[in-house]
Amino acid sequence: MEPSRKWSIPVLGVLLLSCDHPAPPVVAPLSTTPAPSASSEPVAIREPAAPACGAEWCAIGGLPKQVTFSAVWSSAPTDVWVAGEAGTLLHWNGTAWSLVPSGTESGLRALAGTSAKDVWAAGLDGTLLHFDGASWSATQKNGSPWSPATGPNQRPIYALFALPKQLWAGGSGSRSFDGTTWTEPHHGSHLPTMAIWGLTASSLWEVGLQGMINHYDGSHWERVGGEEGPSFYGLWGSAEGDVWLVGSGGAILHFSAGKPTRVTSGTTNDLHAVHGYGPNDVWAVGDHGTLLHWQGSTWTASTSPSPNALLAIGGASAHDVWIVGEDGVVLHHQR
Repeated sequence: MEPSRKWSIPVLGVLLLSCDHPAPPVVAPLSTTPAPSASSEPVAIREPAAPACGAEWCAIGGLPKQVTFSAVWSSAPTDVWVAGEAGTLLHWNGTAWSLVPSGTESGLRALAGTSAKDVWAAGLDGTLLHFDGASWSATQKNGSPWSPATGPNQRPIYALFALPKQLWAGGSGSRSFDGTTWTEPHHGSHLPTMAIWGLTASSLWEVGLQGMINHYDGSHWERVGGEEGPSFYGLWGSAEGDVWLVGSGGAILHFSAGKPTRVTSGTTNDLHAVHGYGPNDVWAVGDHGTLLHWQGSTWTASTSPSPNALLAIGGASAHDVWIVGEDGVVLHHQR
């Protein structure tokens, strides 16, 4: 299995990392052959089974395929991508769900994009796929692979962050792609990167196991924390001076004006993701259906329609928010 996350399918070659005594993943040699290109033609479509979600969260049923979902990304209420085990990619167009071939059976762990025609998916075995608005592919137009994995081992990717002219992939190290070349700035830590976030290419944050926190100034990663404390799995901010980190044991850390403060979450469940729409509108999700909301003063629990682990949260606006998780969970919230 992978670092302290609640995916339902064990992964060979990755050492189980507990929240108490995490260790870097060990990846067995795998084939370096990239996944084949895949058409965007859906193989299954279901009429929407989504209830009219109002102020409460509601569970979405009738999905074309139900596996553990680890990532969600949206450019609009009519353009929502969900990724998960066995290379699963689902798309919601505002009317129906589609099961879209990905060309891989590797588990997908992350999604990121800058527009409906520029979306990335990544995961185990160094898998990295790109969607150009028409199809998903593991290779560029010149035939070379998108994947930053090198050597005999395919390094897993747990985190993606996309800017218009730069893509970051995090896992065993953090690598950036400018459209032509991959680079891997040194950040002085052997610990896996679990999340990356930033406002510009010259100001980024990354977090990972054993309290790893790094900041990037456009040239170098500076170590802010690490080798102690809780593992961090989720990261988001509304501004450079307003950044939230969530992680194991219900840990929440808030960077305000450059100073970190531990904030009470009210739970001891692991928190896997955090996402928001302003300094006073932030959501965090975690194990056992944990669903927390920050509205400027305290984190308060919201009612979750699922007891399963919630692994990712996203949405194009505060009026259209999605959560995905263990065993096919998809939740939706409209305001």
